[in-house]
Amino acid sequence: MNEKKRYAVENQFVPEPFPDKVSALSEFQTLLGEAIVKHDHRIFAAALKKYLYCNKKVISKLFDIFKDIIDDEMQKASAFFD
Repeated sequence: MNEKKRYAVENQFVPEPFPDKVSALSEFQTLLGEAIVKHDHRIFAAALKKYLYCNKKVISKLFDIFKDIIDDEMQKASAFFD
């Protein structure tokens, strides 16, 4: 116990599903900061990729948006050839 009455807890561990997400989130934050400082779109794209890896709901929503865009474009294209 220290002077602030806090105790060290032994045998702590990170559950298996989380190390990759924590690492990816940390890399995202680092890359995002670097992209902002350097004004580099390639670094920003790498940061975005790490963020998407962290958040499966975002990926799902993003793919839904892409699917809607592609469906609209395919309908326009097929109407053009009719």
